[in-house]
Amino acid sequence: MADRETMGTETADGVAAHHETADLRRRVERVESLLGDVSLHVGHIRPELDALGGSQKAGFIEAHGLLRGAIARLDTLNSQVWSLRDDLPQILEQALASSRRTPDQG
Repeated sequence: MADRETMGTETADGVAAHHETADLRRRVERVESLLGDVSLHVGHIRPELDALGGSQKAGFIEAHGLLRGAIARLDTLNSQVWSLRDDLPQILEQALASSRRTPDQG
């Protein structure tokens, strides 16, 4: 048979373990409750975030289209400048030749 001291310690340990278990259970329930609240809030915000994402995507698509147009215009300008560069000696030669002519050569 166990003596009185051992029984008292076992009983105190059992009570302490019970209180610790009850405390842990209460804390887990609180965490679960908080997670439920967070989940509820996320559920309310999600449609707004989805709408924002959609409008942002549309904005990027529009900006991309504008940039493609600007790039195309710059490419055209670049090719025209190079074409002018190629034609410039002939244009200058003709201009100088016509300025050397006298009005009676006309």
